[in-house]
Amino acid sequence: MKHAFLVSLFLLQVMLQADSFAQRVEVDSLRKQLPTLKDTGRVDCINQISFQYTRLLIRDSAQYFQALAHKEAVRLNYIHGIAEALSNLSGIYIYFDNDFIRAETLARESLHWFEKARNKSQIEDADNNLWFAVFSQSKYDEAYQIAKRKYEKSLFSKDTPAIYDALSDIAVIHYQEGNYDSAFYFYQKANQIAILQKNAVWLSDQLISFGTLFRAIGDYNSALNYYRQIFRTDTRATIQSRIDGSYETWTRMEYAELFSLLHQYDSAWHYYHLFDTTKITDKDLRVYLVSTGETYFLQKNYQKALQNFLRGLAMHRKLNDRNEIKRTLLDIAKTYCAIDNNIAALQYAREGLAMSLETKSRQFVRDGYQILYTVYDRLHKTDSAYMYYQKYIAAKDAVVSDQTKGKFAAYKFEGEINSLNDARLISQQKLKIQQQELAQGGYTKKNWNCCFH
Repeated sequence: MKHAFLVSLFLLQVMLQADSFAQRVEVDSLRKQLPTLKDTGRVDCINQISFQYTRLLIRDSAQYFQALAHKEAVRLNYIHGIAEALSNLSGIYIYFDNDFIRAETLARESLHWFEKARNKSQIEDADNNLWFAVFSQSKYDEAYQIAKRKYEKSLFSKDTPAIYDALSDIAVIHYQEGNYDSAFYFYQKANQIAILQKNAVWLSDQLISFGTLFRAIGDYNSALNYYRQIFRTDTRATIQSRIDGSYETWTRMEYAELFSLLHQYDSAWHYYHLFDTTKITDKDLRVYLVSTGETYFLQKNYQKALQNFLRGLAMHRKLNDRNEIKRTLLDIAKTYCAIDNNIAALQYAREGLAMSLETKSRQFVRDGYQILYTVYDRLHKTDSAYMYYQKYIAAKDAVVSDQTKGKFAAYKFEGEINSLNDARLISQQKLKIQQQELAQGGYTKKNWNCCFH
């Protein structure tokens, strides 16, 4: 599998160079059209140029044309142009920085203008930006309402891609809250659409989703198999989709983490070392830091773990990525607990627990209670230790229940996949036999036809 992963990285470089060339051709085409356009048509073209530069990872040009589009749209009082320009700027902050606070503000402002506009094209981009921004800040209730509206709207309009996206969005919210059986349910529905549409990008993304879920229920070997399928079947389109969605680095870090969880540390570090941290932005570096920090922690290298966690936390806080803030706070608390720094362990555990309770993230609530009861027990504060121990047991039982329900959903899914594969195999065998019979019978029939001519 190491060979396959290295091939995947090589293909990533080759494919992105080719895809970058295609996008540059599109940008060049749009820029050639620009002098011939006036008024609203010119604004639309400038907005498209900004969007394409974002995909090319050329921030200066993306922001230059976004600002130009917004300025000209305001001058013309072109409401749709203003809305799209603001949506593009929201996307820039998500794409380049993962700055979810700014992205949320701009997405809301964009949607405010879209409400006034007759032309609603590209409103989905603003909706998607808002969903991602609030979800990343652990505002799950609002994220769910956005996804639900999108699902209902897409069902009415029979917009299959939007239906697929909405189901995936709902599934990942359930995953973050620890509702693994519900997450499996919605991912399965999305997967069925991907299969019916024969959409390679969606099918690849579902492999990531199922790999993540199997990891959450503690089945690391099955999770690893799903990730191996991702890299084995990668194409230019699947890789570009992960880059466009800002989860390419996440996918590769999670793959390395699985080896750590299986105590295969040499393999984990092999994949970590494939990353050149001097050439990645902070939005990706923070993912690398926390991921490697957790591997250092598992190897009991607590000083290096703490160093990485603290750097990663500072970056998460700057972007208000609360999904990762609470995870890293508890990572830091565990590390301080391991090195007997009780005061620091309590400080970070309390903050991580408070955020986890607020966002109803049961798996993190469990971890917070466990750290607190461990530290208070060490400090011989019996009453506090006993209180948090009781809370920990209740939270642990809830998580075990979630995982058990998730396992039933997972193995039901696996059974359906196996049955489907068996059916396909039988069908292929029948087809092969029919083809052989036809080949034999076809020769005779051909001779009969000759006799009649």
